Amino acid sequence: MKFLESGKMQKVPWGVFAGICFIALFWLTAGVIAAYIITNAVAGATNSSVGLFDNWYQTLLFVLDVVFILLFAVCVVLFALKRRYKSSAAAQNRGGAEK
Repeated sequence: MKFLESGKMQKVPWGVFAGICFIALFWLTAGVIAAYIITNAVAGATNSSVGLFDNWYQTLLFVLDVVFILLFAVCVVLFALKRRYKSSAAAQNRGGAEK
């Protein structure tokens, strides 16, 4: 875990970034669902049919949703790795100080 040993990676607040990604992910998912329900209601009133990728904004919402899912996963993994590295470094320092 060389990248976690550098001081720059230890200072990055991965938990905050994961929270921001989760908030964006939640609202983008709600937007995808709402856009689909609304366009489906309009299509039902006009006797036509729609899909999830019929309009450009639905496609954009879906793509952004997938991007934020991936960013959220990466941030959570890096947060866990940072926390594990900090706890193992603290344990090594305690073990070295007792000798």
